[in-house]
Parts: sequence; C-alpha cells; structure tokens
Amino acid sequence: MNNRQLEFYFKDYTSYDELIERQDSIIDRQSPEFRAFEIAVKERIKPSKLMANITETGFKDQDKLTLIEFDTFSSKSLFETKGLVGVLKVKDVKVDMEDGESQVFDVKITITSRFDQIKPYFLSYMLSYENPNFSEDFFTESSDEDLLAVLLLYLFKKQLKEAFRQGLFRTYQRKEYNDGRIKGAINVPRHIQENLIFNGKVAYTSKENTVDNTINHLILHTYDYLKSSFPEVTVKHIDQDNEMRTIINSLKEAAPQYFTSNRHKVLLNSMTPLSHPYFTKYEVLRKTCIKIFRNLGISVFDGKDESVNGLLYYIPDLWESFLLHNYKNYFLGEEFFVDAANNLYIFKGNDGKDYRKLIRPDFVFYRNVDTPFFILDAKFKPKWYDVTARGKSLNPVYDDYLQVINYMVSYDTKAAGVIFPTNHGEILNNEFQISPFNEKTKFYSFEVVVPVGDCTYKVWTDTFKQNIEKSMSKILKVIKSKL
Repeated sequence: MNNRQLEFYFKDYTSYDELIERQDSIIDRQSPEFRAFEIAVKERIKPSKLMANITETGFKDQDKLTLIEFDTFSSKSLFETKGLVGVLKVKDVKVDMEDGESQVFDVKITITSRFDQIKPYFLSYMLSYENPNFSEDFFTESSDEDLLAVLLLYLFKKQLKEAFRQGLFRTYQRKEYNDGRIKGAINVPRHIQENLIFNGKVAYTSKENTVDNTINHLILHTYDYLKSSFPEVTVKHIDQDNEMRTIINSLKEAAPQYFTSNRHKVLLNSMTPLSHPYFTKYEVLRKTCIKIFRNLGISVFDGKDESVNGLLYYIPDLWESFLLHNYKNYFLGEEFFVDAANNLYIFKGNDGKDYRKLIRPDFVFYRNVDTPFFILDAKFKPKWYDVTARGKSLNPVYDDYLQVINYMVSYDTKAAGVIFPTNHGEILNNEFQISPFNEKTKFYSFEVVVPVGDCTYKVWTDTFKQNIEKSMSKILKVIKSKL
C-alpha cells in the first residue's frame, strides 16, 4: 500500500500556531494527519543542526559543508521556520490509531518567502540574482519543490555549458597500475601484496594529466543525483537539450572511472578550490555542484537519516548576497567602496588583554581602507516598514536598532542604517534623528519594494529592477552627502 501524502505550507519566520490562525483549512490537532506532522517534526526534524545553503557574504570558506542551528521545536510552537525557505520531505511516518491499526504518511513541508504573495518570484530572484532572466516555462512546474529544483538545474546547466566551451577539464591525477608496462614509481608494498607469485606484473603509481579526474566525476555525480531526485525536470531541462546530452555523454566516455567512484569520497576530494589559469569556468561549476550536493545529495541534517531530505536556503543570507551584488553593480567607479567581510573586535580594558567581542556588520562603506564612514545592515523584518513609514513603535525592531547603533559607534561613523524588503511601497522619509542630544548623527531606513506578483515573471522582473534602482539611488545620494 502506498503511503498517504501530506503537505504543509509555511512562510519564512512563521510558526504552526500562526498558520492555524491564518487558514481555516488546517487539520485538527486530534487528527491522524496532525499526529503525522507532529511525529515528523519531533522525531525526525528535531535535530538541532540543519544543513542549509550559505552564500559568500560574511563567510570566507564557502566550500565546507555549513552547519547552522535552527530552532524548529520550542515551548511556544511545534514548528518555527525562522529564516529557512525550501522543501523538507519526511518519509514513512507511522501513526498508531486508537483502534489498534496504523497509518503511514509521507510529510512534505514547503516554506516560501513572506514577500511572495502570489507566485514565488522574489525567492526565485534571490536564488538567481546573478542571472535572473528565466524563460516563462521555468515557472510552469507543478510545485514549489519542482521550482527550486529547476533553479538548481538552471545554474548547473548554464555553468556546465560555459565550462565545456573551454574543453574537457584536465588535471594531474595519481593513478595506480599493476601491469608489465612500468611508467611511474614502483609501489613496493602494493607490489608484494598483489603479486606474490611472479606473473610479469609490477605495481606502480603514475602521475598523469587526464580527463578522468575528480572534478569531472563530481559533475557526473551531480547530474546523476539531480536526475534521481527530480527526474521530470531533469529530463525536460537537461536530457532533452541536445548540447547538454552531448556534454554528459562526452564526460562519461572520457572519465570511465566515475562509474566505480564513491560519491561521498568524490565530494570530499572536490573541496579544494581550482586555481587552473585556463579552466576558470570549472571553478564556478565546482562550487555549484557542491551546493547541489549539500542541499540534495547529503541529508539536510547533521546525520545520516535517509528518510529525511530536502532543499533548504537561509533567506536573510540570500538577501545579503543579493544586496552586495547590487552595490557592486550600481556603485562601481564611485569614490568609495563597500566591504561585506567585516570582522571587528571591540571592548578592551586596561589589563593588557586584547579586544574581546567580535562584531560583524553586513556592509561598511569606506573612503579608503582605514576610513569607514557609513554602516548599512541588511534586515529581513517587515516591521521595519511599520516603524519607519507608518510611525509605529520601535519595540519590534529595537534589537536590530541597537545592533546597528553599536556598529556605528564601534566603527566611529556618523551615519548608519538598515535596508529591508517590503510589499507595501516607497518610504518618503528615510532619515531619522538618534536623540535630542545627538541630532548630528543620523539613522537611515531604506526599502526595496517587492512587487506583489500578479503578473508574468518578465513584468515582475522589470518592475523589481526599477525598484532596486530607486533604492540604490537613494542610498547613493545619502552616501555622497557623507563623503
């Protein structure tokens, strides 16, 4: 008998209790469906460390599998999404019934962005900010899970084509042989082990410049996993593409050892960045393959539970990366630069010890290397719009405010602020005074208006790009006034 399928839909930074309040159709807490959800969360998702995709902002070593703690279970609510978006699938959840029978469910939890009111355009744009020009057929898939799969497939497909134009990747690999054609260093221990009786063979190791290498194995394993995880979209967007089919077949013919290579060992051996002067596109592709593996090929948890898998992103981090990309795009050639890799230790006593507390503002603007003059922190709370556009209480975002003020004082700048997404509209007044005793130092609030999404993706994208340009113009005007 097939398992019953259950689906639960969340937004980021919401709880199950909030979901019940907003939707009358949510299942009753006494039902077997709710029990299945409860078991899936408590017994399968409860592990405190989840593996989520982390982008480059604020992290220096992106090739390590990143473990981040997310509170998914608390006394306040059964399930809290925090900053996670994506899909979680929990298989074979068994629920014992009162009559002694049992039911088995597959539980699927889909988490989308709060700023996507109709279609998931905003999340899609955040995931693909470097090249967001998808064709319309990328948004005809049947579910949010398929949509996220297509986004990964799109990046893999695009980058593999670009890399293949540089030719098949070649590098030096150590090869182990045992034959009569010696062309390397003899491996005495292995020779004794494998050739106890004289048979005319010699065990030796050779260093060869070959296509049958770890990176090409990684590419093929990535393709295999995408196809096994999302067969329909892989066939549609990769297998039915003549160029992609040629590339995959060429790799399989040129790298036959991939068929016997261990996937996890290949991933481990692919963590070192490539520094080849010619095959530059393969380094970009290598990073994407690792991202796909850490979200799909490896459990999303710090464990080996194969019954739980999915695709997770930490959306505030996507937001920071998106902003950094736009800063570099719009502020290129200006008399200042913005740094996103900021680590500053603060608080030092007279006891001879060094500064002891690390702070990490998202974006610091510098006149030169030693002169910071403006702090701008990326935030993802809708309440910032209520505070700065509608005059509501500062309390819901007060911790954010204190954090940014701390950054400003620590870097000795005369201005600081926040930038956040909103569905509501433009803020007319972006400048705020700190206090009656400090009217010279200013606090700024910048919005990026996210269109609702009741249109085609192209119309949405064109509107969003215009909104981004408006926001960048506002920021640039303030920054130039501080130079």
